[in-house]
Parts: sequence; C-alpha cells; structure tokens
Amino acid sequence: MEALATLIGILLTGLVGMLAYSHQKHRDRQVALFDRKREVYADFFLTFSQLTQGHGDAQTGARGRSFYVRSQIALYGSDAVVSAADRFCEAAATIGQGERESMTDVAADLAHAMREDLFRSTRVSSADLSHLLTT
Repeated sequence: MEALATLIGILLTGLVGMLAYSHQKHRDRQVALFDRKREVYADFFLTFSQLTQGHGDAQTGARGRSFYVRSQIALYGSDAVVSAADRFCEAAATIGQGERESMTDVAADLAHAMREDLFRSTRVSSADLSHLLTT
C-alpha cells in the first residue's frame, strides 16, 4: 500500500513537472514572437522612412531591405497588419506630390493595426497617430 502511494506521488510530481515545463515553453515562445513582431514593425517603419526621406546610400540600402521587411510582415503580422501594410505599400507606390496627407492616414492605420497586434487593445486612435506622424 505504501509503495502504491509512493508511485502515485512520483507520477503526480512528474505530471505536474511536465505541465509546468510545457506552460513555460509556451510563454517563452509567446515572448519571443512578441519581440520579433516588435522588431519587424519598427524595421518596417524605419525602412520606409529611409525610402521616402533618405538620400543616396540610405535610400539604396532601404530599397534592398524593403522586400525582406515586407516578407517579415507577411510572416509575423496579424491579418489586420498584413492588410494595412498592403494598403500602405500600394499607396507608397502610387503616391504623387499632392497626396502626402492621404499617405499619412494610411501610415497611421498601419501603425494602429500594429499597436493592436502587439498590445491586444489600444486607446490611441488612428487620428492620434496621424497627428503624431505629421508633426
């Protein structure tokens, strides 16, 4: 009887240990994914800022990097972020001189989608981000 109680104790300890390990690994993966998304989102805006406002070597490097950054958005971004990034890239490709304000709105929508993906909810609106991006 005592041996059975010991065996049950060992099995329960092993089960709890496996569940704790599994839970910790899941949390570690979630943290790693969050960090990767944050890096990709920041890199996306940096690359396109260099494309639109940079000069010479900065623009050349950004052109080469833009495909990689867009592919990372496709891999790591949520559905809303991928859609907003698509609209952003489409607007960036077709922008004329007089359309700078509409481009800012598209960029603000993209930033808002990224914030929602990272933080699950945000009180900051696209309009707030639009003002931030224009000043």
